[in-house]
Amino acid sequence: MTDLPLHCPSCGHSSTNTPIAIPHCTPCVESLLQSNEGPTEDEERQFRKFVIKGKSEIQYLEYRIEMSRILLDHLEDTLNQL
Repeated sequence: MTDLPLHCPSCGHSSTNTPIAIPHCTPCVESLLQSNEGPTEDEERQFRKFVIKGKSEIQYLEYRIEMSRILLDHLEDTLNQL
């Protein structure tokens, strides 16, 4: 058996897709939360990248949920017809 990636044509799920990782609290983040200092340019760039990627990830998950609902409705209709 091979470890080929699996892809569902109905909902878009793929075994290679993993949800975006949420960064753990770091001393740097804790320090920023406790002060009025702004983040460094690099920290701000990383934060903006995280937010943008997170928004597209949410849209993708919402799409997959809707496709799964449609598939579930279809399966329930088929079951009720039996």
